[in-house]
Amino acid sequence: MEEGTGVGEPSSQLVMEQTGRETSRCLLAEMCRADLARLHDGARLDDFGKFERVRVLAAFSELWGGAQPAVLESLVTVGEMLDALDTATPEHGDPTRRIVLDLENLTIGSVRLRPLREPDFPLLYEASVSPSSSFRWRFRGSVPNRQQFLQMLEADVFVQMMCEDRLANVPLSLNVLYSVEPWAQSCYLGYIGVPGASDSMQRTGGLVLLLAYGFATWPLRKIYLEVPGFNVALLESLPRDVVREEGRLRDHYWHEGAWHDKVLLAIYREDFDHAVQAFSAPTAGAQPASAVAEPTST
Repeated sequence: MEEGTGVGEPSSQLVMEQTGRETSRCLLAEMCRADLARLHDGARLDDFGKFERVRVLAAFSELWGGAQPAVLESLVTVGEMLDALDTATPEHGDPTRRIVLDLENLTIGSVRLRPLREPDFPLLYEASVSPSSSFRWRFRGSVPNRQQFLQMLEADVFVQMMCEDRLANVPLSLNVLYSVEPWAQSCYLGYIGVPGASDSMQRTGGLVLLLAYGFATWPLRKIYLEVPGFNVALLESLPRDVVREEGRLRDHYWHEGAWHDKVLLAIYREDFDHAVQAFSAPTAGAQPASAVAEPTST
């Protein structure tokens, strides 16, 4: 199998929109160049250095839409700032926040992608044999031993990364691009959630980030997903108009006493770029995912 090799360093950012408290926290951190971990709810503004406090308040004021001095003076903690942003009204700025998809640091909102580490393997094995998820993953309900699992984990993989919460440093899911077909300029996308990680919006952010990374780094035309019919609803949180159905095998999977279709879906490069850009106008210097790096294949 020939694998593409990206050249150049992805240094641009894409802008998306998402509501929520953690998005506001990430925006505060990005706008005032603060460590995300320092902006926890209980952090007191008076404990920040003078200039750091000014930067945080300035970022809050911009997100709020121009806060009055009385509002700024009333804030004591970061948590109070986020409470105010959660209840922002149209005259106080748009409560739908813009979040940055950063391919240089592989972050989006409150999540990041990173390489696998040794402590990840027990979590992934547990997910692969868990009754709640094993039938959705590559083993389709069978229970491999640990040695078989580790061998299969790397089989036919193009690139795989863990998605984790940036604030808590907690793994959320394994995201994978696999079965690359250089002649067709395509590959497949898969993921499995880590047991106990229930924030589907964060995991969706990780999928969007891996899609952007794949399109930016290699000359892929489209990325496929092979999905059991009972699993298609889990993709509804992806950006609208980005997933096309390309084929269907009728009554292909037996699950919970019934037959289900096998659905072949595809995400096209141009659809993905359009969907990401449609969320909001890009920041200065931002480019579509397909333009972030000049990809080649070897």
